[in-house]
Amino acid sequence: MFNRFSGLSTKAISEWSLEETISHNASSIESLLEALELPEIKGCLQEQFNIHIESGGLNENSNFRPFVEMYFPAGFNVFDPYRLVKSYFLTMLAWRAFKNNQPEKAWPLICEASEMAGYSAGMAHKSYEYQSKDEQYKQKLSAAKAGGEARAQKYKHVQEELIRLMKIKKPEEGWWKKKVMIAQLLPDMEQFVDQYNQENHDKKAYPKHTLSDAIFRWLREVPEVRATFEDLCKKNKR
Repeated sequence: MFNRFSGLSTKAISEWSLEETISHNASSIESLLEALELPEIKGCLQEQFNIHIESGGLNENSNFRPFVEMYFPAGFNVFDPYRLVKSYFLTMLAWRAFKNNQPEKAWPLICEASEMAGYSAGMAHKSYEYQSKDEQYKQKLSAAKAGGEARAQKYKHVQEELIRLMKIKKPEEGWWKKKVMIAQLLPDMEQFVDQYNQENHDKKAYPKHTLSDAIFRWLREVPEVRATFEDLCKKNKR
C-alpha cells in the first residue's frame, strides 16, 4: 500500500531534473496523505505555506510542530507526522527556489524533503503491516472461538447426560475421586453415545473411544460439569 512512497534514490537524483524531483516528492506526499485518508491536509498546509512565506516567517529551520498539532487528528497514531509535514514545507521551499532560479538552494531542500517523506512512508507501511497482522490474529481468534462454541454446543447433550448421571448415581457419601466416578459412569455414558449415534446419523455425539478423556476435560473446563461434580463431592474432599 505504501511501497511507492519512498525517498529518492541516488540514481533518481542523478538522472531526474530538479523540476521532476520536486514534482515526484510532492506527488508522493499527496499520495501518502490519501492513503492515510487525510487528503484535505494538503490544502491546509498549502494555505499556511502561502501565508507564512509572504511574511518571511518560514524557512528550512522553522518549527513545523504547530502545524502538526493544528491539522492532524488528536487520535492519529500511525506515526509521528512531523517529518511528513516538514517534508511538505521543504518541498514547497524547494519549488520556490527552483522558480527563483536558485538550484543550489533547491537541491539540498528537496533531498532532505525526500528523505523525510521516505521515512514517513516507511513508518506508515510498518504500522499498516502491524495493524494487518493484528486484524488477522483477531479474525483467527474469532474463528477459533466460534469453532469452540460450536463444538461445545454439539457436545452439550452429552455433558447434560453426564450431569444427570452424576446426580442419580452419586454414592450416599458423595463422589470421592474423579477417576472413580468416571469409571462408574463410563458404561452408561458409552451406552448413551451409542444410542444417540444410531438415532442421529448426520451428527455424531462423540467418539466413544475418547469419551473418558473428554469427561476428564469437561470436569476441568466446562463450568456446569465442574460445578456439579464439586457440589456432589464427599465433604472436605474436592
